[in-house]
This record gives sequence, C-alpha cells and structure tokens, in this order.
Amino acid sequence: MTSEGPATHTETTVIETPVSPGPASPSAEMPGPGPTDGNGDVTVQIPSPGIPSPPPVPAPPAIPAPPAVPMP
Repeated sequence: MTSEGPATHTETTVIETPVSPGPASPSAEMPGPGPTDGNGDVTVQIPSPGIPSPPPVPAPPAIPAPPAVPMP
C-alpha cells in the first residue's frame, strides 16, 4: 500500500515533470546557443537597416473598364 502510494505520486510527478522541463529544456538551451546565433543574426540584421531598401514598386494604375456600349 505504502509503496503504491508514493509510486502513484511519483508517476504523476514524473508525468508533469517531463511536460514542464520539456518546453523549458529547449528554452534553456536556446539562451546558451542563442547568443551565438543571435549575434550572427544581429550582424546580418545590422547591414540590412544600413542598406536602403528599394522603394516599393507602385502597382500599375488600374485600367478603367471601357464604357458599356448602350444596346440599341
């Protein structure tokens, strides 16, 4: 009885524990490698703002439909 009691709690804790650490693990790892990749991305992003982005190409004016010819 006593063994089963803790076992049930242990399983419940184990089930919940993997769920929380699961998402946390990637997040925890992201900050580690993140700075390295982040710096790389930042370096790439820095030149982007510096380079003037080409002005958006204006859409061609919509051609008005020819006036409907009145039927005789």
